[in-house]
Amino acid sequence: MKGMKFALLVGVAAVVAAGSASAQDKLRVGWTSYPADLSVIADAIAGAQATADAMGIELKLALAAGAVAQAAAVDNLLASGIDVL
Repeated sequence: MKGMKFALLVGVAAVVAAGSASAQDKLRVGWTSYPADLSVIADAIAGAQATADAMGIELKLALAAGAVAQAAAVDNLLASGIDVL
């Protein structure tokens, strides 16, 4: 969980440092992962969502199994207008 919080904080810092998000905009973070069939992945997703909620970040999940499906999920996240992947 600490690693996931750190990753979110690094993403937020990168966007803020780049000046692409104003104080009025809600930061949108996209995350693709294998589906939450495994408890460790389900826990990571729950922790990321809780952290995003606590930080006022919109977390967009794209869960997909397999390389081709994950590539499509990344494309969909990027097309959705996320700020950080």
